Amino acid sequence: MFAVILLMCIPVKAYQVAPVHETNHADCTMDEALLHVHITVEKPDSSVEFLLEYKSDVCYECKYQPVLNSSTGGVFYFHQNSNVDLKVDTQHPVALMVFAAWPNGTILELCRVDSFSFKECGNYSLYIMKDLPGNSTCNLTPDSEVWDSNIPIYVAIGVFVALALLWIFLKFLIRKGYIYKLFCMQSDHLVTTDLGIITIVNEEQPENNKSKERLNSLDAFRGIAITIMIFVNYGGGKYWFFRHSRWNGLTVADLVFPWFVFIMGTAMAFSFRGVKKRKVSKLDILKKIVFRTVVLFILGIIINTKDSVTEPDKLRIPGVLQRFAATYLVLAVMEMFFAHPDPADMEASQGLLQTKWWHPIRDIVLYWAEWIIGLSCAIVHVAVTFAVQVPDCDVGNIGPGGPLYYNGSHANCTGGVAGYIDRWILGRDRIYQSPSFRFVYSTTLPYDPEGILGTLTSIFICFLGLHAGKIMITYRKNSSKIFRLMLFAVLTGGLALLLTKCSQNKGWVPINKNLWSLSFVLATGSMAYLLLIVCYLLIDVKQFWSGAPFIYPGKNSILVYVCHEMFSNCFPVQFKVPSTHGALLAVHLWGAAFWVLVSYYLYVKKFFLAL
Repeated sequence: MFAVILLMCIPVKAYQVAPVHETNHADCTMDEALLHVHITVEKPDSSVEFLLEYKSDVCYECKYQPVLNSSTGGVFYFHQNSNVDLKVDTQHPVALMVFAAWPNGTILELCRVDSFSFKECGNYSLYIMKDLPGNSTCNLTPDSEVWDSNIPIYVAIGVFVALALLWIFLKFLIRKGYIYKLFCMQSDHLVTTDLGIITIVNEEQPENNKSKERLNSLDAFRGIAITIMIFVNYGGGKYWFFRHSRWNGLTVADLVFPWFVFIMGTAMAFSFRGVKKRKVSKLDILKKIVFRTVVLFILGIIINTKDSVTEPDKLRIPGVLQRFAATYLVLAVMEMFFAHPDPADMEASQGLLQTKWWHPIRDIVLYWAEWIIGLSCAIVHVAVTFAVQVPDCDVGNIGPGGPLYYNGSHANCTGGVAGYIDRWILGRDRIYQSPSFRFVYSTTLPYDPEGILGTLTSIFICFLGLHAGKIMITYRKNSSKIFRLMLFAVLTGGLALLLTKCSQNKGWVPINKNLWSLSFVLATGSMAYLLLIVCYLLIDVKQFWSGAPFIYPGKNSILVYVCHEMFSNCFPVQFKVPSTHGALLAVHLWGAAFWVLVSYYLYVKKFFLAL
């Protein structure tokens, strides 16, 4: 509560307008700075007018746009020897150009500012001096020192670190018996659980009643992904790096969905190992697979309709859970047919594998058929994306479309083949109508980031997670497991760097979450391998960390995800606060923490939803 109150006291207001626009107010506004434009002409010419054009760096290959008049909606013209106030976006660097325009159509560039990073709530002055028709001088300077808009994040980190250290200290006191001695407890023995909560243990409980061993690192990984997903879905304090990338690029918000798909594959390796050991029939396995797929898909459709009364002919079909359902169906059926008995058990009991030449790479050779299927999905995705011709698109065009991208030459080619397939098969009204990039590129076509074609690369990253699980099952030594996981982290990360040419927009296959491009799943897959290594080392190997509190939402991830969507606008999950980064960050963190607390309560009550 202290953190919430402290963050809400940092004042800045919110907006959603053009990156540069006219203003009559000089107050501090969230994600904006105030720009004073001073135009001085030594030899006045009453026929001359001035205009300012801008371009945000986030808008790739976009043309400059003029500042618009807030009253008429037309181009905003400056007058000679005048001072004008403008609001400028501070989320991304902005380039500026100032022109002089004559009635006969002559336009002369006076001033150019390339990719300047304005600071939130900053006051800046752009001084332009012109001796018509001579040379001009241009100078952009800050009028005052500006504050760091990331201060609420630093405060939140500091508060949570302090709370974590306090919790560790309390657990230390409990384990050493100081709390017991302080309160003179003389009844049943008291022990601590993962969070250090005191629970009563029956001393006469037999040893064989203990729960079976479980890799808590998988639950913690899943819990990290779902907790961050909730935080960014609720708004992430309205920071740009906690939102999805507008087109090419990678932000924190872009990581969580592929991580969740990755760890679904990892868990699948362990669940199917148990199924194989119990010798469950393929028919029973298939029934369970179909049931889970249908339930996930229906839940996803329900979530798509939660905000308003749905018109049946405009029901959005794709979605997050629908993508999970399709991915799970393909990988689960593949596992049903191609999963092998536990190779580690075979090796220990019969020594059959050590004599094979492929013993060092048995995690690949034993599952060669699955590798063919997984790689085929990635190859087909790339081939269709870059080789198939569709209307209104050049071959291989994967841009956002709209009138600003490449001067509108690809205005009706939003998402290339991926967008065309969704609009053709599902219909324009049955896919996502408000993609995140439409405010940047002025795109008018609908586009769904959870569309049909991206399911292929979703299957591929789930397969990478499945392979991570196979590594942990196949190799007995922890060092071997960690080495193999690290090897694939380097390989997938290296391939991502190669495909992107280490750039955001200039590579052969840019990182793009909207398209679920191959470089995107390779980059996020590499990070997922690394996160899994960290969790496995800290939780299951060294046992430095129990995985709490993330382990609790990880054990009930589907339930937590559905509930956080259905109750996103309900008190006390979310509530109205001042439109400031600090206040919004506090309430969005609280929203994520609320579901962690709910999941812990479910854990204490031993309630786990299993589809």
